Amino acid sequence: MRSFTKSYEMYDYNLLFIRWMADFSGVDMMVEDYRFNYRTAFCLATVLMGAINCTYSFAYYYPNYYKMCEVVVLLGILIQGTPKLYFGYIHREFYKLQYGRLRRLHYRYRDHEKLNAKLLLLLERIHVLSKLLAIVFIFGGLGYSIYPLYMYWAHNELVLMVTMRVPWVDADTYTGYTVTTAMQMVMIVIACTGLSASDMAILLFVANLSAYVEVFTDELNKLNAMLSAEDRDEEVIRCQVRKICSQHQDIIE
Repeated sequence: MRSFTKSYEMYDYNLLFIRWMADFSGVDMMVEDYRFNYRTAFCLATVLMGAINCTYSFAYYYPNYYKMCEVVVLLGILIQGTPKLYFGYIHREFYKLQYGRLRRLHYRYRDHEKLNAKLLLLLERIHVLSKLLAIVFIFGGLGYSIYPLYMYWAHNELVLMVTMRVPWVDADTYTGYTVTTAMQMVMIVIACTGLSASDMAILLFVANLSAYVEVFTDELNKLNAMLSAEDRDEEVIRCQVRKICSQHQDIIE
């Protein structure tokens, strides 16, 4: 992990990592004037094909209830990811606004030694958790290939990575197996990168709420010191109260 001395630099680094993962799947909603591109179309086509394949596989394996349950698990992953993609798109302006506010918060206290140190530590922990999430998703996806490779090399048996068939493709032949496996690999890669990017974005946003708490607590401590001072400056106190109210409004919004 790169070393930074300012929390806003670490924040930019975190967001850049998330955007790189999202852009790989074609769903980087943080760009200005976001437009659909070929990667977005490819991602949507993958989601649509996943829904079609799951529906077909469910009917194909009926009445094998064990296989049908495996298909339902895949369908559950699809159902989990599709709303994230949809709501991420329709609320993209809201997310850009909120991430911009968080960035300004970190930048505002870049020269505050105590707060900058606390915010930097927070973002370093968020980055470590983000990397762990990415590793879990990526290696989880790669794990699907272990059993088929073992079965092929040990028993010369063709086994699919996941219980998902492609319509009009016979996965029991070498050609059909190759086509089905290639499609499954593409779906797994898109799913792992897209889901990890969305979860990391949520983590960055939610965990950074504690940054507001740190700043809010520091400002309250300053106000308490002003109120306890023997020589009180009422104008400075009023300015401090307005500042705290403004920060509280940012948290509510």
